[in-house]
Amino acid sequence: MGGKAEQSAGAFDADVVVLEALAKLGAPTEVLEQAQTSEPETHFEVFDDNWPTLEVFLQLATCWSWLVPPMGTPIRAGIPAIEIQATIQMLLPSSSDHRQAFRDIRAMESAALEVFMAAQ
Repeated sequence: MGGKAEQSAGAFDADVVVLEALAKLGAPTEVLEQAQTSEPETHFEVFDDNWPTLEVFLQLATCWSWLVPPMGTPIRAGIPAIEIQATIQMLLPSSSDHRQAFRDIRAMESAALEVFMAAQ
């Protein structure tokens, strides 16, 4: 498949410049070790019909809500519905099925939350 069908999952390779910058900024040892052992980018296939909804989901990367317990690690709680709705309205054509896009994004959010929870 050509065009937009195959994209990177968003990881990056920590090269020498990145590692040196992290060290100069005083990054903790565990952060430096994790950056050195990070896995290479993962590629995945996306059907052309699903690409617009995936683009919306990726644009929501900065919109996650967090729960911050007084004595614990912050936990992602999800993406506020209003953020999803606004992003869908801005990025998807009015002729597309916005309700289905909302459901699809919630499914992606649920899968992402499972991965985040497993990583803690």
